[in-house]
Amino acid sequence: MPDTEPTEPAKPRSRATRSSDGKAAIGIRDLVSYRLQKATYFATKGAYLFYAHEYEITPVEWRLLGNLYSDGSMSLVRLAEEVDTQLAQASRTIASLVKRELVIGQTDEEDGRRVSLSLTPKGKALYRKLLAEAVRYHNRLMESLTPSEQDILLQALEKLAVVGQELLAEENERG
Repeated sequence: MPDTEPTEPAKPRSRATRSSDGKAAIGIRDLVSYRLQKATYFATKGAYLFYAHEYEITPVEWRLLGNLYSDGSMSLVRLAEEVDTQLAQASRTIASLVKRELVIGQTDEEDGRRVSLSLTPKGKALYRKLLAEAVRYHNRLMESLTPSEQDILLQALEKLAVVGQELLAEENERG
């Protein structure tokens, strides 16, 4: 893909009005959370459609496989937390992956109630194929930014994640 010139940031498309003190009011389309969600949707939807068509893998399955590949083995509870999904959904999804022989569960010898989940060789091979496609998709997205814009984006996302975690902790403390 040829180098592209830096482009102007997209202007907010909201219909901002003026508040009583004369400042521009912020609309929903101006909110960083809204913009991140929209960018995430468009940045991931094509990849997820490809995974579904080519490999019959859902977005949750992709994230579960990726975390099991990265960490080796995990409990269902930890895995659900890591991929930010409800325990019941993670359980159903893991059951499907076990049935397809992509994941295996091994009972803990010391505590028979605990099960450690890991990828089978078939699951690892599928994950490597999916990752190659994900990296290709990632590279196409990143090529639309200059190296400087890439650095700024990644730094900004890290900062937003830290602040977002802090805000979430504050809300959880409030009950």
